Amino acid sequence: DSLVRSAYCRHVLVETREMADLALKLYLKGGSSSSNASDNDENSPLSSADPFGSMARDVSICATTREEGGKIGWINNPGHNDNINNEDCNEVVSTLVPKDVIDALFQMKPKGGDVFTIPSSQEGVDGKEKTMRWHLVRVDDILIDYLPNSNDKDKGEEALLPIGSQKGTNKVIVDRSKLKGLGIVPK
Repeated sequence: DSLVRSAYCRHVLVETREMADLALKLYLKGGSSSSNASDNDENSPLSSADPFGSMARDVSICATTREEGGKIGWINNPGHNDNINNEDCNEVVSTLVPKDVIDALFQMKPKGGDVFTIPSSQEGVDGKEKTMRWHLVRVDDILIDYLPNSNDKDKGEEALLPIGSQKGTNKVIVDRSKLKGLGIVPK
């Protein structure tokens, strides 16, 4: 049972483990070596303020996501209670990220900011030959289930209501800049 319902991810797809390792080192240094005009424009989604996006544009072989900084979007956790018997829970993103990569990602218990290097064996054009590819996956955000604890009884009935039925906000506001760098890069 996992409380992580889904993860908002981006990826860089490369053909070899060596290239994946090099891409990870490049990302950890703060981005790509390219000096395009878009890198200097802070409003650009691929600016130097977004080293992962710059790296995706420069080295990813995924033609679909490369120009959008490797953006995949929300990936549902196949191990979450709502998705256990739902084979199609990732139907939309499965053309970008194979099921074996999605399964491996959620087995590593991702947190926002984490970057994982995950291998994937994909069928060739002829349907017989398998090709090994490597996904460098960055988890930008996660969506988790809220489980009320026993202390919530003191906060009134509203704290015990199901998600989405509360009025107002949950009184928790986190400045995204405080979350920067809290993820880890597993070895």
